[in-house]
Amino acid sequence: MPSNAEHRLFRWLRSRKPGLPTASLSTLRLFLLACVVMTVGAFVAFAVWRYLDLDEDAHTGLQRNASVAQEHAQRVFDTNESLLQLVLRLTDGASPEQVEGNADALHAELQALTKSRPQIQSIWVFGPDGRALVGSRAARGPAGFNVSGRPYFQWHQASRGGVFASGVMTQEGERFFNISRGRYDRAGRFLGVVTVAIFSSYFSNFHGELAQTEPGLAVALLREDGALYSRWPVLPAMPDRVSEGTVRQLQASSPRGATATVLPALDGTQRLVTFRPLAGYPVWVAVAKDVATVRAAWVREMARTAAFAVLPILLLSYFAYCTVRSTRRSAEVTAQLQQEVTARRQAEEALLQSQKLEALGRLTGGVAHDFNNALMVIAGNLHLLRRGAAAKDERSLNAIGRALESATKLTRQLLAFTRRQPLKPESIVLQDQLPRLADLLKPVLGSGIALAITVDPGTPAVLVDQAELELAVLNLAVNARDAMPEGGSFTLAASADPAASTTRVLVRAADDGEGMDPGVLRRAFDPFFTTKAIGKGTGLGLAQVHSLCARAGGEARIESTRGVGTVVTLALPVAPAGAAQEAAAAGAPNFDKRVLLVEDNADVAQAVARMLEDLGCSVVHCPEGGAAIQYLEKEQAPAPDLLLTDLVMPNGMGGVELSEKVRERWPRIRTMYMTGYSDQLERVASFQDPVLPKPFTASLLTKSLRAALA
Repeated sequence: MPSNAEHRLFRWLRSRKPGLPTASLSTLRLFLLACVVMTVGAFVAFAVWRYLDLDEDAHTGLQRNASVAQEHAQRVFDTNESLLQLVLRLTDGASPEQVEGNADALHAELQALTKSRPQIQSIWVFGPDGRALVGSRAARGPAGFNVSGRPYFQWHQASRGGVFASGVMTQEGERFFNISRGRYDRAGRFLGVVTVAIFSSYFSNFHGELAQTEPGLAVALLREDGALYSRWPVLPAMPDRVSEGTVRQLQASSPRGATATVLPALDGTQRLVTFRPLAGYPVWVAVAKDVATVRAAWVREMARTAAFAVLPILLLSYFAYCTVRSTRRSAEVTAQLQQEVTARRQAEEALLQSQKLEALGRLTGGVAHDFNNALMVIAGNLHLLRRGAAAKDERSLNAIGRALESATKLTRQLLAFTRRQPLKPESIVLQDQLPRLADLLKPVLGSGIALAITVDPGTPAVLVDQAELELAVLNLAVNARDAMPEGGSFTLAASADPAASTTRVLVRAADDGEGMDPGVLRRAFDPFFTTKAIGKGTGLGLAQVHSLCARAGGEARIESTRGVGTVVTLALPVAPAGAAQEAAAAGAPNFDKRVLLVEDNADVAQAVARMLEDLGCSVVHCPEGGAAIQYLEKEQAPAPDLLLTDLVMPNGMGGVELSEKVRERWPRIRTMYMTGYSDQLERVASFQDPVLPKPFTASLLTKSLRAALA
């Protein structure tokens, strides 16, 4: 908005003075307007040009300093690589005993190598067992100085070759890291490791000198996985790693690292940063320029320029401030938008995965449901055949029974995988069941993995769904196989929990594979979390194991050490006393009850009706829910004692809806369900009515009738 002084100026120009032509007044107004417009336009153009010029200078300086820092680091690493080669030549093919026998002379050689090289913390030669043989600081390694468990030693022990750059270590308050090479004899046998340790401060001191001529400069040396070796300016609490965002940006950089972008630094400052790789090493140099320094230089120059035209400068400064503020807000909005887009993409990927599994579940569940109906017909007629079969037919009928049991177990495993199988907790004697899984697990593990299954004789029976338990063990075997690509051993052991021997049983699955990092271990049970390559795993195996234990009333635990192996423990509840003998309860009773059977599959209905009649029941069959309601509404029809209905039926009325209508109008009629699976099982569970899983045997039908008519 124009100021009061401008208003007075324009009022004065508009006033008509004697002797002043109208044309001259108009020209003056146009000239004044042109001066204001040209001054403002020129200042704006100059400010924009200078800002772009300073920004280009900042990028140029950034690349120049990056080249200097890269060249310096490359020279240091190449020098120390040469030292590694020299030490390897000094100990060429020497056995650990020979190295120790020549320790004094080698110590003198190594000490001489480090004397004129301030960047070196120490040089060490380690034997094949990880023990220090000789070093630049001591002719013999200190007692207990052993590096066999460190990543660089294991890297060379595996004969992977090349130079290994370690993580940062601290000794007496001094940060350092080492580069190493393996020692091998001419036959390729591993003789140990040679390391050269480098002070982190050597790089930070050089980078500090480099930054003295460039205000706002920050330089860091880091490994490609984010391990931070050194940084200038030095932070009071130097972290061991940079942020994940920096690692992702480093990985996205071009091979030459020429692209500069804006990233938040370790100290929270926004900086322009460029990454430069070191040839031959997994190490990068990161050189950053404080964005605020570039802006401050521009503001100072604009302030000096503004002194020649106060009013235009003030206006320009105001607009510049508004522009900077708007840019900052735009950057924040853009960052938030990117975060939202990333979160949405992740959510969409998880949704797509769950939709795929849901589609697979519907397909598998539908096939298994129809298959269960066919098995129900076989089970019912097999029961009837056994009643009147001759002794010579017993063998054939037993073979049919075994095939029926195998097919039933297969469908239950399919439904358990797709989460469409109603839980069927039963008393499982692990001494019998776990050894039987060997035939299932051996083809999964392969010939390179040894399988051992042991069950303590005193282990009590557990109360768990057998199909889900078998699926959980199968998932653990698959994970163990993937963790042992070179072979190994997989052990399955069960025993009573020492801390709660009467209430819980522990089933342990152990492998000696590659193990997990702590970060992976924390998320191991998360659904859809997997470290396997695309197409190699869904991230649902361990989630199913955790779900099994939780739904059974127990818990799942996992212990893992990188390079050692993994142990998954399933804590399962002990079956109540006498549960194992329930199935052996006597006989074929005569219930003498009227049963209304509602089943849309005629063959299944016929088989179930014959089984019910064999138990002394009179049966009326209706093919769907509407027909059952019509039958009950007939006055002359005798009221049934029990409604036995399938859960999934045609014409829009399933078993749950039918039972609700019957319960509302004929509350004295008891209800029992049949199903292979159903999405309405929670509603059924709330009624506490018995549920018969198809296919079912006569003994299970008898047990369920007792529960329903009690």
